[in-house]
Amino acid sequence: MNHNCRLRFAFTRTKLFFAVNFLVMCSASPVVAQLEITEIMFDPNDESVWEWIEVRNTSGSAIDLNGYYADRLSDPDISSSASPNIQNTVATNTIIPADGVAVLYDGFLGAANPATHNDQFFRDAWSLPGSVPLVSLNSFPTLTNTGTAVGFWPDRANYDADLIDPNLGGALCANPGAAGNTCEVGSFNNAAFSIDYSMGFPAGDGMSSVRWNGTGSNQDGANWQLSQDGVAGAVTSMQLLTPGADVGNPGIVPGGTAPAGVVFTEIMSNTSLNEGMWEWVEIYNNRGTPIDFNSTPFVFDDDDNADLSGANITSGSLANGTAAVLFDGDALTLQQIQDAWDPGGTNGTNFIPVSNFSGLANGGDTIALWDSFSAYLADTNIGGRTTANAIATVTYSSGSGWPTSTDGASINLNDLSADPTNSASWDLSSDGDTAGSFFISTDTPLHPGGDVGSPGSFNGVAPPNADFDGDGDVDGTDFLIWQRNFGVVGGPLFGLGDADGDGDVTAGDLAIWETQYGTSTQNADFDGDSDVDGTDYLIWQRNLGVVGGLAFGPGDANGDGDVTAGDLAIWEAQYGIAPLTEATTSVPEPTAVVLAVFVSCLVSLVSRQRRD
Repeated sequence: MNHNCRLRFAFTRTKLFFAVNFLVMCSASPVVAQLEITEIMFDPNDESVWEWIEVRNTSGSAIDLNGYYADRLSDPDISSSASPNIQNTVATNTIIPADGVAVLYDGFLGAANPATHNDQFFRDAWSLPGSVPLVSLNSFPTLTNTGTAVGFWPDRANYDADLIDPNLGGALCANPGAAGNTCEVGSFNNAAFSIDYSMGFPAGDGMSSVRWNGTGSNQDGANWQLSQDGVAGAVTSMQLLTPGADVGNPGIVPGGTAPAGVVFTEIMSNTSLNEGMWEWVEIYNNRGTPIDFNSTPFVFDDDDNADLSGANITSGSLANGTAAVLFDGDALTLQQIQDAWDPGGTNGTNFIPVSNFSGLANGGDTIALWDSFSAYLADTNIGGRTTANAIATVTYSSGSGWPTSTDGASINLNDLSADPTNSASWDLSSDGDTAGSFFISTDTPLHPGGDVGSPGSFNGVAPPNADFDGDGDVDGTDFLIWQRNFGVVGGPLFGLGDADGDGDVTAGDLAIWETQYGTSTQNADFDGDSDVDGTDYLIWQRNLGVVGGLAFGPGDANGDGDVTAGDLAIWEAQYGIAPLTEATTSVPEPTAVVLAVFVSCLVSLVSRQRRD
């Protein structure tokens, strides 16, 4: 080997050493987040469930939101003892893929609600395939219809750095998260991403999201439009029902003779579904005259709420000698409560909405009814509201002689002549009891449908998909397909090796493969209990023949909307295992694969130069 060849080889070996070490260091280094909000659902049909935002990752690397905090501008600071809004111990997924989008939504709908942190319910409502990343949050910041500013911080330290104390001239908060402080969110300077849609953005219409058109700044409302069905990938959400699981006898009057006046006869404080949303109380009128709440508004409240600003029972009527069910009129429509407890109005139950409905504590509470707002205000509220001027009151408990509270069962007065303040006068409802209690077997609406948006599809672009061979999982075979097609330009959208759908096969598509490596796009766990078993087979069997249904709906394992023998084949393949987990085949780790290919290419180059 002559002197020039030795110099060239030495120089090439040096380049190889630094290139390999550079790649290793880059694979272990954090990626600076480049996140932007691209769609906001702040004014849905049903304000009580599933406000959401869509977030786009413009970087070439996946970004993990685990540990992120979310809050609104000028809101009181989050307690230092509170957990982050996004946690991978709660949410199924916390990652936004490279060059992709994810949908962040309100995941907590009540401890007993089957839809709490269950992505499949959200997917069913919006007909989303399993490839669309969802991130469910606890304490999702309320997206007000009139506009607000909301931000997301990668950790507590960055969140605290944006807190101020308005009582100290806007100085930085001295004791972030401490009880009793007066600190609030003062800016988004340290937030990873944020949006202020309070000025210049399209007004909500009660059903449509607003979306950024992808041009100009996403902070400029002039670049946003209301979503329209069929435009830029927007669709109309479908009604979603959840099976009822509560027991009670609303509208069924107990026997006996009631004393003159109004009396509480049933209390549903501990629902099996969304706590608060489905709570209600039943009252019986024995005043001798009907009550017209339109002309004489009443007040319903408990003993530990702040003062109401006005009467909260302002519609409906109650004939003498009959009962009515007071329900949360802010959370439910009259149709929803009737569909749940008296489908078709068969029993003629009288449901009356209450605004600012007082939450009923599971372990016990004092509730009361006043026949005027002035009588309500006449009762003092210092250390707890008094009820001297109320026309009906009851203090219930769970235990201490009272029926023990259980999820999904009301307590009912066992006789109209019984003293409602005596625990022995109340029974726990059970299906088929002497009080006429019955089980809600009718499905109850969780999401009413009719909302318009394109969650998971920024400007109509399908989500990234690295399952190039279409076998339902992302594995080493898909890497080889990318490798063979690397360098293709202007090919078919989402063709072989093209994960982001731009027609080119590049390193960006490899980054998407790395993010999705080990995941499955097929799911035969139809009941969502984390295993594939005989129950899932029965669900497939009952739905066999459905065409054009929900993507990944009951019995649809491959997400094509149809329930066929192909879905049964997926069930057979996944039987006895938990789907949507790491691939079971032995495939090298993504970073190891990339590093090995890179090194082999450089070694080949060195070998060629040595031969030269």
